[in-house]
Amino acid sequence: MKRLIVLISLLAFHFLSFGQYPEIYFEWIMDKQGLFDQRTNCIIQDKTGFMWIGGVNGLYKYDGYRCTYFKYPPGCSNCSPYGGVLRLQEDNFGNIWILSGLGLVLFNPETEKSLIINRLDSLNSAQNVSLNSGFDLLVDNEGNIWCTDTYGLLRISYKFGFKKEDIQWNNNPERILNITHIDLSRDAFSIKTLS
Repeated sequence: MKRLIVLISLLAFHFLSFGQYPEIYFEWIMDKQGLFDQRTNCIIQDKTGFMWIGGVNGLYKYDGYRCTYFKYPPGCSNCSPYGGVLRLQEDNFGNIWILSGLGLVLFNPETEKSLIINRLDSLNSAQNVSLNSGFDLLVDNEGNIWCTDTYGLLRISYKFGFKKEDIQWNNNPERILNITHIDLSRDAFSIKTLS
């Protein structure tokens, strides 16, 4: 009986001393660190460890100390501002795909160059597209990029034999990408290759 009491006491001590949760550290990232948007829509961590934050007014890169703000797609001198950044995805090559009020943008974080793939209004006639219309972005297991728009779905893949260094950041996505639009509107179902 004594042995049983000692055993129960040791087990109780073990669970009390080792069953504690680890201390969790929280840090608020705000305007002091360069995050000026009061509301954010999405966040990812890239393969190099940087955090990318989609805000209601643009894109932020957080290095653990400070945020770098991108109101316009970097390297695109005559581009419109992002507007709200809705979704972010990193592909197998380390490029970041950005779905924003501007449209779908391919961004190379190493060179800080951008390539506009599709403006939000280029596939549809609506000039005032609601950013809460269910837009989404996904990179699948095979490296295809899927992006929704108001009428359907974009399927984007890199052309065969593509290497990351082959991207010419000159707003010519047809050179490196296969783009297909799948129209799912009520009036018609169609599949159209854009490149």
